[in-house]
Amino acid sequence: MQKRNIQLCYTIAFLQGLLFYAPVSTLYRQANGVGIFEITLIESLSLALSLALELPWGWLADRIGYKNTLVLCHLLYFLSKIIFWQADGFALFLAERLLLSAVLAGLSGCDTAYLFLSAGGTNCPPEETRRMFGLWESLNTAGLVLACVVFSVLIRDDYRLSALLSVFSYGAAFLLSLFLRDVPKEDNAPRPRARELAALLLKDRRFLLFLLGAALLAETDQAITVFLSQLQYLRSGIPSAAMGFCSVVLTLAGLAAARSHRLAARLGERRAVKWLFGMAGAARVPAGAFSQSPPSLVLLGGALGGPAGCSAWRAPPVSCWQLLHSPCFPLSLWRSCGRHKRCSCPCAPIF
Repeated sequence: MQKRNIQLCYTIAFLQGLLFYAPVSTLYRQANGVGIFEITLIESLSLALSLALELPWGWLADRIGYKNTLVLCHLLYFLSKIIFWQADGFALFLAERLLLSAVLAGLSGCDTAYLFLSAGGTNCPPEETRRMFGLWESLNTAGLVLACVVFSVLIRDDYRLSALLSVFSYGAAFLLSLFLRDVPKEDNAPRPRARELAALLLKDRRFLLFLLGAALLAETDQAITVFLSQLQYLRSGIPSAAMGFCSVVLTLAGLAAARSHRLAARLGERRAVKWLFGMAGAARVPAGAFSQSPPSLVLLGGALGGPAGCSAWRAPPVSCWQLLHSPCFPLSLWRSCGRHKRCSCPCAPIF
């Protein structure tokens, strides 16, 4: 076990959670000349590019190693925050988002694989890997919560300052990544191909429909909670300075998804999924049905919709998806698909 690598990964996760402009990301873009249609257009292009780069990044990671891939991705992450800080129109915000797409595609599977191998790979006890990945994700969430509180208490309406502070935190994360050490590779893992994975999905049409539904729900939840919610907050009379506290409420409420397996055990997996999907949709009705919903109603809808949206794909009616009940789902998928991150890439658009 390489404890230094693990501790550095923990610290990097916390620093990259310090996204100080997160509570007002949409308002920041609007204040710098980008409308909501342009924001959603940029997001669509970003998603398409991220999916297209999954396989090339997997090929590159196999050749330059996980450590070098992570360093490169953290550098690009840092540069994307600098562009976001200085952006003042559609072109620069598009450039920032496309660069971020490359980063997310590069980190996809690589960061979890690196952390897993740093812990000893398959020689590490399952209990230890669950604890490690749970702490890793929790530190990232803790960083986001802290950033949201700092925004509402200290930064308030200074959007540029929030972007600048994010540059500092991501710059520090990049510098720490330079001290990561190489990890040994496991060469005996199976390498399923894209055609084989597609054939498995087509054999079970209900499973495929479930995955498509989960993807639609996840993207809808992303659009609402990240981009559209801030506009609804303003319509409901919530000032931008208080949106950090709103983000804290929604972030903490989303952690309830970790208990979704208990609901599935009580109701049964199929009934639990139907209930959670329905709840996720119903929670958005109050904010969308009224032009000016009370702030408490908007927050309640977000607090209920967040956990339901997350839990809906954490408790699916398919036994192999019980992997998602664990905080180390990426580890479980990585173990089953093999060493090369490109093995899981063909399923990435559906996930």
